[in-house]
Amino acid sequence: MSVKFVRLGSLCKFLNGGTPSKQIPEYYSGPIPWITGTDISDGKISVARSHITERAIRESATNLIKKGTLLLVTRTSVGKTALAYDDLCFSQDITAILPEETLLDKGYLLWFIQDRQNYFKSVQRGATIQGITRDVLASLEIPLPPLTEQKRIAAILDEADKLHRKRREAIAKLDMLLQSVFLEMFGDPVTNPEGWHIRLLGDLLENPAQNGAYYPPEQYSTKPSEGVEMVHMGDAFYGIVKRGNLKRVYASEKETQKYSLSHNDLLIARRSLVYEGSAKPCLIPKVENEPLIFESSLIKVTPKTSIISPLYLYHFLSNQRAKTRYVLPYVTRSTISGINQSNLIKISLPLPPFRLQEEFASRVTEINSMRKQHEVSLHRLETLFATLQYQAFAPSSLGTTAEKMPT
Repeated sequence: MSVKFVRLGSLCKFLNGGTPSKQIPEYYSGPIPWITGTDISDGKISVARSHITERAIRESATNLIKKGTLLLVTRTSVGKTALAYDDLCFSQDITAILPEETLLDKGYLLWFIQDRQNYFKSVQRGATIQGITRDVLASLEIPLPPLTEQKRIAAILDEADKLHRKRREAIAKLDMLLQSVFLEMFGDPVTNPEGWHIRLLGDLLENPAQNGAYYPPEQYSTKPSEGVEMVHMGDAFYGIVKRGNLKRVYASEKETQKYSLSHNDLLIARRSLVYEGSAKPCLIPKVENEPLIFESSLIKVTPKTSIISPLYLYHFLSNQRAKTRYVLPYVTRSTISGINQSNLIKISLPLPPFRLQEEFASRVTEINSMRKQHEVSLHRLETLFATLQYQAFAPSSLGTTAEKMPT
């Protein structure tokens, strides 16, 4: 089937937003929601943080649009989209897109716009504030099958997105369950209701805390099969290191042994641009045939596994109340906040009986097994969704010849 491509400017009207003057407080005392690009996240609009009056609309560049209108962030966080949850107004960071609905289905258009996010980011311009122009948006060409086919495609993508979101929600609930199990078994780490003995972290380590290695750029391998896999800061912010796509370095055998990691180790982030991000812990998967080392922005700690479980230590350091009470006092505040070895080992923590820690580790393993199943399913759904989008919007998959309707 030959499907023509049509410029959005031939099919849609566009409305810019604006910001009523902050110097007139009365503008912000009304009932009408007013949003900015910051209020749009994950395809949805959070509840408006500001509400304005009809006078504010009359005396500013903002516009009032109806519930269900398609909104696209065209400045700052370019490419974010959402449908208006109510009649509302919006700032100059957002453009409202109003399709001719007898020719272009709004749901189909929404998925097309989302599919072009990377394109928007590649063409955004601006010295201080990055954005895309109306001309860029209007000149974008969209494949235009019959309206019934557009609706069918949108419905399929809607359903795939629902499954995707449900899987992500299930993973989030399992993460919350882990936190609940920790509190259920050990109590609040700050009030320590069970009266567990308080110990210094340095006394619970098999070996002294150790900083990682530094290698100059020329020692990094450009071939996926050469060198030793190395954990960098960016690899240590997801709970557990994921192997397979880590950078590799040409490390000597002596260096590989010195900076080697095992599944009983934890890595601690030495520094962070965000104060609360310092000292973030990360687990290590079982290292089987191929060695694994770590770089200098991380500290390795090896718990004495006869008295403290690595999983207990990880979840203790990850608990927000525990971190605020026991860890952050040892983090230095600066442009880049951080923690060093000498401060890290001064951290104190309640130490429950080891048998209880082992029971906790067993429950964590069960929950993580369920999480892994959800992650595998999520990956399949993401692959399916990407395939569906490609089939719907890629010119080569449609076997099209580009046609333009006159503007």
